[in-house]
Amino acid sequence: MRKAIESELPRGRLPIGPDDPEGEATVRYTRWYYRNRMNRELINEIAKVDEENEQLVSYGINTAERVLSLTPFRWVPGETESVAQPR
Repeated sequence: MRKAIESELPRGRLPIGPDDPEGEATVRYTRWYYRNRMNRELINEIAKVDEENEQLVSYGINTAERVLSLTPFRWVPGETESVAQPR
């Protein structure tokens, strides 16, 4: 069944650009998203620890959320990590 689902999904790519050819910003944005949404760290705390501008941290979190929302699956609290539920 997994193979059937994978064949229905379009091939993805890392949203990188000319200013970030290795995708380092995407990785950083995803870490900020995790820290803010899962660990409940405040944006100003993340900015202070990582020595970044609060506006950039907020932008990064929103960008990561937008990219992560493109998948047709979502995480269901209480389920195992290997189980994804279609939206």
